[in-house]
Amino acid sequence: MPKEGDIKAALLAHGFKEELRGDLRPPEAQYTLGDENAGFYAEFLTPQVGSGYRRDGTQVANEAMAGILAQRIRHLDILLVDPWQVTLDTDNFDSLPAPMEVRVANPLCFMVQKFLIQERRRNQGKAPKDLLYLYDTIQLFGGQLDAFQESWKTVVAPALGADEVTKVVERSQQAFNAVDDDLRNAAIIAPGRELDPDDMRRACKFAFEHILAI
Repeated sequence: MPKEGDIKAALLAHGFKEELRGDLRPPEAQYTLGDENAGFYAEFLTPQVGSGYRRDGTQVANEAMAGILAQRIRHLDILLVDPWQVTLDTDNFDSLPAPMEVRVANPLCFMVQKFLIQERRRNQGKAPKDLLYLYDTIQLFGGQLDAFQESWKTVVAPALGADEVTKVVERSQQAFNAVDDDLRNAAIIAPGRELDPDDMRRACKFAFEHILAI
């Protein structure tokens, strides 16, 4: 996204509200539309370059650009590989003047990126949340395992390079080799679903052994 213009002004003009969170400077930001149950929110991302820390040791996790606050994320480039195209039609989105083609991150690339940032997220106490994301993605797209395997072989793994491929495979094996505190906490943070951490482990272990087989 070019840095020219004012994205925040455009969002506010269409009814979005900016919500700032956390103690970092700049803070994290969500741009929300509607109420919590039936609404929508947007977050903006930008690549994390360098150590992510200032010389005084403070963390630089967000960046101000074009009026909005974007989260700095490592390995963001993998989310741009092999995207899915979705058509937003005027029947379901009556505010659109005409159908619009949009690209969304391939669920496989979303999961691969979670493995690439796993160690940093664990240090931030966010590993259980990411394990739940991985499990839910497998549940939603369980019928796509063969397609994910083909995409991994032909597109995603070649885009990563040998070192990062090894890292993804090893971390997927470590994450679901045994039930640990991260998996237990992942089951707990989904209230009302009564998830069993060992069921989660076995489902993800089977899926990733299939997908990442080369």
